[in-house]
Amino acid sequence: MAKDINAYEVENMDANNDIAEEIAVADAIENELDENIDYEAEAEALDDATEDDYDDVDDLEEISSDDEAEVPNASASGAGNAERPRRRRARRSSQDSVVNDDADVSIDVMSPTELRQLNWNQLKTAQKRGIVNERRIVAVEPATEGRRTPRVVVYFADNLPVHISTRDFFGINLFGADFATADEFDRNRREYQMASKMLGAWIQFVVTAAESVIDPESGTRVYAAVGSRVMALERKRQRLFLGAEPRINVGRRIKARVLMPTSRGVLVEALGNDVLIATRDLSASRWVDPIVDYPAGKVILADVSALEVNKDEQTVKIAVTGRTVDEEDARVAFRSIKVNTRYRGIVVSVDESYARINLNGVGARASVPRSVLAGYPVRYGTQVDFEVKEINRDRMIVYGSCIPVAARTM
Repeated sequence: MAKDINAYEVENMDANNDIAEEIAVADAIENELDENIDYEAEAEALDDATEDDYDDVDDLEEISSDDEAEVPNASASGAGNAERPRRRRARRSSQDSVVNDDADVSIDVMSPTELRQLNWNQLKTAQKRGIVNERRIVAVEPATEGRRTPRVVVYFADNLPVHISTRDFFGINLFGADFATADEFDRNRREYQMASKMLGAWIQFVVTAAESVIDPESGTRVYAAVGSRVMALERKRQRLFLGAEPRINVGRRIKARVLMPTSRGVLVEALGNDVLIATRDLSASRWVDPIVDYPAGKVILADVSALEVNKDEQTVKIAVTGRTVDEEDARVAFRSIKVNTRYRGIVVSVDESYARINLNGVGARASVPRSVLAGYPVRYGTQVDFEVKEINRDRMIVYGSCIPVAARTM
């Protein structure tokens, strides 16, 4: 409905008085949706409408050609000097392009209730058709007295949350415990902590149930939707690996989304599988800090290093690595490194045995034993001058000594 802008603002300011009317409209829309809508018929009607649009264009071309055919031919009429009439485009007055501020401007405005109902119809369509959706995790709710398991919350639209139980969220057992014999409270605690580390990650899911009712206490319409990530992953594996012929082979370069970084590596979703990539396999040209360099939601490139498909048991085991992505760049960098040469670098990590350094501008990894640091304060982020003493080309690591830049004197 076209509403005047000023009238719409007044209506929003006094929305509480019209809530009963909006609820009645929403009820009528949803009841009509559930009883009468045929989605396949709507899709066919949309296709027909598109074809009609093209027919209209053809009709315009035919009319234009008929008009030209009515123009007499100069040679046929004998009037050799007769000029063909030309169509003249009416010139638009410069005053027509000026907007009159005093004129009443009407635009189509959708109320919040109508917008939410539209999003709800799209969600119901996704549920009926089994569409796989991809959204970002925005919240994780713990288990309570009225909630048997923790829940992961994603938003299908701005105002329509979809809740996913942790039982339908994790594709593999990441907890090192047998849940068949584990205590329910301990399992909920582990799953809640693990899901909390994935906040901000993008996940795929399907809507398994959706319902809307009127809250008798407040009189407003309440929407509820439940989804499953496990089901979405199963469909993806079925499409890629468990069909007539696998569509992915070993050595294929793929894109994977980071679900959760840890100190030992990153957990990614790769081709419908939750895979852990160790820190040493993330890169061949530099040391990485998974928590800093690979936040949840980041897309990375990786190569399939191992693949085992069992169609009888409908299982897929896959391993991916990021070393082969930049391995050639690391080999090229190592050819330019020379012994007894100094390079500028930055410290990435320090443990009981070594300080690991990335060499700036070279694209190589360096390691310094703690015994040769000579008491200099070296920590994460410290810039150092590194002197090469030994080159290990098999592991693509250089060893040597370093001095912090801030500790150097004239």
